[in-house]
Amino acid sequence: MFTRTLLFLVLGASLFAQAPADRPGARFQPQYENGLPPMNLRGLELTEAQKTQMKAIREQHCATLRPKLDAAGQAQRTLRGAMMDPAVSVEELRKLHGTASQAQLEVMLEHRAQFQEILALLTPEQKAKLESMRKDRPRNPRFPPGPLPPAAPKQTPKL
Repeated sequence: MFTRTLLFLVLGASLFAQAPADRPGARFQPQYENGLPPMNLRGLELTEAQKTQMKAIREQHCATLRPKLDAAGQAQRTLRGAMMDPAVSVEELRKLHGTASQAQLEVMLEHRAQFQEILALLTPEQKAKLESMRKDRPRNPRFPPGPLPPAAPKQTPKL
């Protein structure tokens, strides 16, 4: 029984680690239009000048974001490959994890910079409406807002 379970775990992990052949890293890198995540700015009644400026900002950041996404995807694939290799030491895994984390942080900082530039284009009324839209959007039911529920009491196994 243990052997069968171990076999399924190893096969499942190796299949999960493989990205589709036509899009390497597709699982790690979401495929967005222009390489950027969508920003829901509908309902803000943007002017044509704002739309034009936002498009230019997105295109500018797309040029700097793509290499960062590629680096983050490569770092993540390297880490996943090393996790499956028993010859890789824990210290090496820590170093690879740090590299992958730093690469992901660079992607997040690029998205943040883009958002800050776009936010600067909005009028105070548009900013207020965007904030109310963000507060009203549906939340992930797995992670409801508010404090964490109390931990369940530990149960001792009956022998």
